Order: sequence, then structure tokens, then C-alpha cells
Amino acid sequence: MDVWLALPVTMTVAPSAIAALLWLFFTRTRTGKSIRAAADNHLAALVVGLDVRRLYAFTFGVGAACVGAAGCMLLLIFDVTPSIGPSYTLLAFVIVITGGLGSMPGALIGGVLIGLTEAMAGLLFTPSAKSMFAFAILVLVLLFRPQGIMGKRTV
Repeated sequence: MDVWLALPVTMTVAPSAIAALLWLFFTRTRTGKSIRAAADNHLAALVVGLDVRRLYAFTFGVGAACVGAAGCMLLLIFDVTPSIGPSYTLLAFVIVITGGLGSMPGALIGGVLIGLTEAMAGLLFTPSAKSMFAFAILVLVLLFRPQGIMGKRTV
């Protein structure tokens, strides 16, 4: 198989597999449920005997592994420099807010929505203006659904 044909397959299958494994981990394992409980209510997690400090440390490790995997995949298609971080951090913030804080399916939907919007904007308009469309989607979501696409309404 030609390397240029394998790259799009790898860039589609690997993130999808990682997202599915993370979803299974957070919804089906005792540790994943404990992490979600500690994130939802710190005091209640302490009361029921969860070692919240250890869970937070483990969660940091999982997050660092996800960032490492994302960096490896990004390295396959872009030149990576130290100054590239803030733009992708801001894009990740826009995706998470658009999808809804605390919602993994929302982050996935927000990522696909922002990605398609930026791709279409880069194709139809000037590529340098594609971030403008991502922020326009963010503003529209915040205006009409402040909790995000899949976020839960809080009182």
C-alpha cells in the first residue's frame, strides 16, 4: 500500500479508535466511573472513599497520553514548531465549548463541525480566513445554545 494512501486511513482510524477506547474506559470501567464521579462532585467522591488525588494524577496521565498521541498524528501532516501550540490550544477550546463542556460526544461533534467548517471555508474562501468561520460557529452556538451542542442545561 502506498504511504500517501495509508496516511488518510491512519489519520481517520487512529483518532476514532482512541476516542472509542476513551469512551469505553470512562463509561465501563470502575476507574473511569470514579474519575467522572470525582470530576462531578469532589466532596462526595471523598465521602465515599475515593482517592481523589490519585484519580486526578491518573487523569493527568491519561490526558498527557492523549496529547502525545495527538502530537504524533499531527506530526504526520504538519511541520511542528514550538510556536504552533497556542493556535491549536485555542482551536481545542473552541471545539470543547461548541460541543459542550463535560460531554465527550459533544466534543466529537464539535470537532467534526469545526473541522468541516474550516475545511469548507478554506476551500471556498481564502484559507487564512478559516479561523473566522470557526469563531463564528462558536458565537452562534453561544448565542442560541449557551451550554453547547450536547451540554446539559444547568440551573
